[in-house]
Amino acid sequence: MKKFLQLSILLAFAASYGQTTLFFDNFNPATYPTPDATANVALTGSPSNVSTALYTYTGFNSAPAGWYLASGNGTSGINCIWNSTAMTYTTNLSIQGSSISTPVSYRGTGTISVPMSSFHSSFKPILKTNSDVITWSFSMRSNRSSQLTTLPSALRSGFGMCTGVILATNGAADVAIETVGSLANGYAVLLSGDDASTANSVSFGTFDGGLSYDSVNLTSTFTSLLKVGNVPVATSMSVIVTYTPSSDTWTLKVRPDGGSSLVDPEATTANSYLDSTPVSVINGDYTSATNTNMMMYYNYNGSNGAYLDNLKVKSDAALGITENEIEGLKVYPNPVSNGTLYVTSTNNSEKQVAIYTILGQQVLQTKTTSGEINVSSLGKGGYLLKITEDGKSETKKLIIE
Repeated sequence: MKKFLQLSILLAFAASYGQTTLFFDNFNPATYPTPDATANVALTGSPSNVSTALYTYTGFNSAPAGWYLASGNGTSGINCIWNSTAMTYTTNLSIQGSSISTPVSYRGTGTISVPMSSFHSSFKPILKTNSDVITWSFSMRSNRSSQLTTLPSALRSGFGMCTGVILATNGAADVAIETVGSLANGYAVLLSGDDASTANSVSFGTFDGGLSYDSVNLTSTFTSLLKVGNVPVATSMSVIVTYTPSSDTWTLKVRPDGGSSLVDPEATTANSYLDSTPVSVINGDYTSATNTNMMMYYNYNGSNGAYLDNLKVKSDAALGITENEIEGLKVYPNPVSNGTLYVTSTNNSEKQVAIYTILGQQVLQTKTTSGEINVSSLGKGGYLLKITEDGKSETKKLIIE
């Protein structure tokens, strides 16, 4: 079953050549401060702005007391952490809560927004009108040492606790998104408690009328469509969401990275991505709406924080799986379990071989005349294999175990 799911994802979301990066930010400030772990770029009001090297973000905290600005690495805004051993900075975007009960307004819902108007000009804010597959990828973490609140009460402002990324919304940057009856709707990824375990879960879904909780009916405005459960608490993870405009199809994949460092989702690690349940979903509720913002979201009821890094949005022209171009082409074994792949054909001419991740990142390029290819450096998961021989090309699915 697992192999079938991997092959299904590769068929639906093949890698591409000629990708366009619509948006990328690793939250490095334009000017680095002197080496000091407390030298951060903070949000100071509600609403307020904070700038990285490339983008200006608008923060909105529904609490009238404004942002909770802790010392050191716990700043609401851009964290700029100096590593005196490695002599480098680690930077991310964060929202911090507080255990302070007076004023209680330190607890509540916060968002940090970047306008979609700052995306590459080829991006269309009406998602359905984009011609290529849209991919969102990012790394995130909540440092709460125990399970977050489970949905739907995780969205109860100032009482629940969850975090995530609002991928696309028509909501304004300077309006409280948790207000019941808010005009905001769109698509979001939420990290919350897992109702099937003592760990957390990552859910992709829609929201209508803001991200709010109805304490009378015990419901929320968020509808979960895809879910990856049993995600370890207080550790970093990488998230990938894809949207195919032609079919209104969405997918969600999560890689538990472990530790506190936020890892680039496109980097190869010892861990593999986990597919959601179900593997994909068709939803066009808001794909024909005009979206205005992408946001970091956090609902906090204590002194924990949420962190976001390596946020990227890109478009991919889908590459179909091609067959019967190269006479007698054979690719085996597939899946590969021993680190060696063989590619043979009737002519046995020199072959150019390129392997891509489902994000379209090329991870191997080589030539072979013997047909033997060493793939031991590749992590477990699904890939696309492009073979070119005598001017003809074929693209195959490849699974590494």
